Amino acid sequence: MLKDALHFRKRNDRSKAKECILLVDGDRSAQDDGWSLSQLREEAAKHKMTVCVQIPNQEGLLLRMMPGRAALKPNSSIVQEKLRRMWPEYRKPVDAYMLAAKFSLDDLLRAAKHDSELKTLLSIIRLI
Repeated sequence: MLKDALHFRKRNDRSKAKECILLVDGDRSAQDDGWSLSQLREEAAKHKMTVCVQIPNQEGLLLRMMPGRAALKPNSSIVQEKLRRMWPEYRKPVDAYMLAAKFSLDDLLRAAKHDSELKTLLSIIRLI
């Protein structure tokens, strides 16, 4: 994943971006790909890239953006089922139009109060 991100950044180096961010699902650390999240962070830092982890994954973040759910610590094995109960129209992969129709900036900021990784991301992109 990091190799692909570095290749993409090099290929598209015309960007004026001041910082590169690699979004990773937290439950990836349970997969046997030979890298822990801490190793990924260390290696990415060597290439001036910030790793932001979605806890436990993207569906978990979306669930925590729902009203009254910001402080949840959802388990990755059941989070998609819980999200679909609250948002029956949800389909993976979700696109920007679906996200904009479902969530507001306030939903995102509310979740960020309970999620340091999300707070870091929003800070980097200057939303907070």
